[in-house]
Amino acid sequence: MILHTPLTVTERHRHDFDPFPDYRRRIQERNHRFVRIFGEVYRENELWRITTDSEISKIISEELLFRNSSEVLYDTSTIPGIEVIELS
Repeated sequence: MILHTPLTVTERHRHDFDPFPDYRRRIQERNHRFVRIFGEVYRENELWRITTDSEISKIISEELLFRNSSEVLYDTSTIPGIEVIELS
């Protein structure tokens, strides 16, 4: 919910649903990928806050909120469609 406001995030807790949609602001995932570094697989992505002028349906700002890189603890080879990029 806090990502839909102009406030700055200092601490976060992840939810698997969006309980409070805001039609002026939306969160967008960009640059999602899986990478293998020295034998370990990581999921990387960026989260952006997009603010629109709802009267004219125009984007007025895009703000990078954070970059994420998390180690994947499951076997990605068992999931169809996942491509892992070798970086090491």
